[in-house]
Amino acid sequence: MCGSGRPEPQDRPLALAALRAEVSRPQRRTATSGYIALMIRITMEIDVSAAVMNGDRLQISILVVAPANLSRKRPVVVLAGLPGGGYTKEYFDLPIEGYSQAEFHADHGMVFVACDHLAVGASGLPASPISVEQVASANAFAIRQTVALLASGDLSGQLDPVEIQGVFGMGQSLGGFYLTIQEAISPLFDGVALLGWSGMQTQAPWKEGTDMAAAIVEGTSAASNPRRSYFHLPDVPEWIVDLDLTRSARHVGSHAAWGAQHYPGGPALSTTRHPLASGVVAAEASELSVPVLIACGEVDVVPDPLLEPAAYGSSKDVTTIVVDGMAHMHNFASTRTLLWRRIGHWAESIALATA
Repeated sequence: MCGSGRPEPQDRPLALAALRAEVSRPQRRTATSGYIALMIRITMEIDVSAAVMNGDRLQISILVVAPANLSRKRPVVVLAGLPGGGYTKEYFDLPIEGYSQAEFHADHGMVFVACDHLAVGASGLPASPISVEQVASANAFAIRQTVALLASGDLSGQLDPVEIQGVFGMGQSLGGFYLTIQEAISPLFDGVALLGWSGMQTQAPWKEGTDMAAAIVEGTSAASNPRRSYFHLPDVPEWIVDLDLTRSARHVGSHAAWGAQHYPGGPALSTTRHPLASGVVAAEASELSVPVLIACGEVDVVPDPLLEPAAYGSSKDVTTIVVDGMAHMHNFASTRTLLWRRIGHWAESIALATA
């Protein structure tokens, strides 16, 4: 495995008592193969209190999706996904046939790890003040432990120890904000993919001056949601759009399986860093020395994707792609598999080149 992703001695797997895991081995018709394939799906909670140190007992919820035949006979690439604001880790494993990015990559022999930020989905809700950096540190700790457990064979008892060829982080939208900070303060990955996120200045997916609290109330239809034109192109089935965008003022995401009640960190988040501020992650982005993939839809929140490489001055390998037929919420787009395939090829090519 490439340098920054290899578990070090201090990253020894946690005792099994420190995590709770549920394992299932469902047969599923995968997004790409068209045949019934056996995959292992593991959900677990990892205690991250020692990484956060805000006085709370906190855990991060992790989903692992892997092909059932993993073994040391074939090194594997691990992809780790951080969802955007208003979304849980299920964004990467949407419960709609053909819409699961995690299944797509597992079907191609990779291991996919999806992570709920603190206060999101099944992860712990901080009660004491917590910073952006602490949220990012919790993600890094949980993913690092997951990788170590994969390598040791202690993840579930259902997977043999695996040789890991490379570990790559992906951050969708606000997940890109946290991924950039995470990799700068706690280097882990052999490459990072910023999906629908700008290292310079991300633009709001609604018109300037929109009162979001007033625009999103109980019973508001997706058609009137200020995010509609940025999040989904017209060819996305309307019932999916309704599921994704219908929400209330008390719930930052939708009430669908992938919707989050809170933004990362939750009400206890204490910060002056606004994700939409100019240069909010400029310092961290300029420190990233690993390969960077910048990926946007033709309609997205990145003002000029072709200018983005300038934000990553320490990286000698920056790739930019804009996917036609795709808006900001990439995994709902009709062209989603084009992006997934590019991500997989990008990660594999880097892992093989540096093996």
